[in-house]
Amino acid sequence: YRALRRGYDLFDRGEVRASVQHHLRAYRLDTTFVQAAVSAAWAAWVSGDGQLADSLLRFADARRGLLNELGELDLDRLVANSAGDYDASLRLARQKARPFPDGYAPIAHASVALSANRPREAIDALRAFDPCRDWTGEIADSYWRLSFRARHSIGDHEGALQVARRGREQYPDRADMLSLEVRALAALGRT
Repeated sequence: YRALRRGYDLFDRGEVRASVQHHLRAYRLDTTFVQAAVSAAWAAWVSGDGQLADSLLRFADARRGLLNELGELDLDRLVANSAGDYDASLRLARQKARPFPDGYAPIAHASVALSANRPREAIDALRAFDPCRDWTGEIADSYWRLSFRARHSIGDHEGALQVARRGREQYPDRADMLSLEVRALAALGRT
């Protein structure tokens, strides 16, 4: 469990490549814990290592019977994402978010909704997420970036500006939060 937790912590801090090894270590420590291999596949995919992600997907899929329902949803969603099937991925993200509205699932749901060009659904999904809760920086940072992108893409530049300013309040030293505010001001013609 500690190796898996370390992998998630690294992933959440943006050290995605390093997290892969910890997820794989968790699997090696308990070869019935296929969820660790699925988590490693996700981290590999996010880090841009499609070859490793694909290999891990096939590996985990062959051991699907050892996954619980949520593990199967994670596996199926990554398969859909890898194939560019964002409609299927969105359906699976919705399915996973229902039982876990106050965890990370709303972030994943919103991210897939934006990939599927459904920004209003992304905004709705993010309403269930509290960015001021004691999350690690990258998770809350994802909230602000996704919320900004969704509002910006529907032309709600005032809403995007409010989101950017709240993100800067939470992360005053982050250049990416400042960048969101500048983009919103530019969209409003206030540069």
